[in-house]
Amino acid sequence: MKIKLFHVEHSLLNSGRIGLYIHVPFCKSKCAYCDFYRIVDLGLVDGYVEALKREMDIYSSSIDGKISTIYIGGGTPSILKTKKIGEVLRNINEKFDCSEIEEFTVECNPEDIDENLAKALYEGGVNRISLGVQSMNDSMLRFLNRRHSGRKINEAIEILRAEGFRNISVDMIFGLPKVGDFSFKEDVDKFIGLGVEHLSAYSLSYEEGSWLTRLVNEGKVERLDDDEVADQYAYLTMKMKEAGYDHYEISNYCKKGFHSRHNSDCWKRIPYIGMGPGSYSFDGKKRWNDVENVREYIKILSDESMVMNVDYMYDMQFIENIENIDEKDIYNEVVMLGLRTNKGVRYNDIPKKYIRYFDDIVSMTIKDGMVEKVNDELEEKYYKIPEEKLFLLDMITEKMML
Repeated sequence: MKIKLFHVEHSLLNSGRIGLYIHVPFCKSKCAYCDFYRIVDLGLVDGYVEALKREMDIYSSSIDGKISTIYIGGGTPSILKTKKIGEVLRNINEKFDCSEIEEFTVECNPEDIDENLAKALYEGGVNRISLGVQSMNDSMLRFLNRRHSGRKINEAIEILRAEGFRNISVDMIFGLPKVGDFSFKEDVDKFIGLGVEHLSAYSLSYEEGSWLTRLVNEGKVERLDDDEVADQYAYLTMKMKEAGYDHYEISNYCKKGFHSRHNSDCWKRIPYIGMGPGSYSFDGKKRWNDVENVREYIKILSDESMVMNVDYMYDMQFIENIENIDEKDIYNEVVMLGLRTNKGVRYNDIPKKYIRYFDDIVSMTIKDGMVEKVNDELEEKYYKIPEEKLFLLDMITEKMML
């Protein structure tokens, strides 16, 4: 049966590119700042992998073209260890056309990396590793309830390099509270010293329900004020550029040629399929997500009759929260996502219905010095936020959206 999917109409979506995202919702412990969907019941891993393989069966019949990028995130994908992650990788390669994969990323925690796991990832077609580092300072790592040390981060990178990985990304957090002997500037120097190809840097957010937010509310932790966070962001950007990294998106820095292909496609609104509980998908006309409950996900996908007797992908019982995307949504997404990047909003991607509105609002923001017009090598018009104003992204985006 061929499931009807990918009714692609918008100009940015007529590229023939398709991405896959797989969500692994397991963690051994919950980080102090995190509110993403994840569970610590590792007894469900086997059932999850079987259900995921079943979902791959379903989606593989709906995709005619070659997969461009794959991203396995979480949670903690590396928690699956060698045998199970090898099983997942084999199923991906068997069920989808991966012959022209440009980028295949797996998120890992440093403490999970050993020679066997690195070998399984490399032999499974993975060509990019994203390490959840967050800080190089041991005091801060303990405070954040991370399970690795600064020394283990370096060891993990050495193992990955020895296996052949030449594209490694690390995550860091700025705007962290003052803890122990932590120094942000020293942390930045240590991150640069890792010599990795890519760094993603995120401002700490105090999410409702997180342990860190509770500490702040109880007066046990003092959060940095906005000016201090902005200063850290400016310092990080300066040091990364001095070290030869391109600041290609508000939160991302890379050495030449090592930008994230998968995330860049998402920012361009290229279609992607999400698999695993809590994952999101996008086909140009709709956005939807898998049920955000591991046990329910396993139960539904264990019953073949419940999921295969349908004509449309959207009818699958493991799918919920289906959102229709209209021209207003397209306008807002094009503006919001484009402004995040160093290239900016592509003028030709603004829906014709809203061109006059965009012309008026962008003229105002240019006068205010918040946006500048640039032409690319093909003389196409783009509107971008000057790098020194990127920390005002949220305010500028809100001003320009419908």
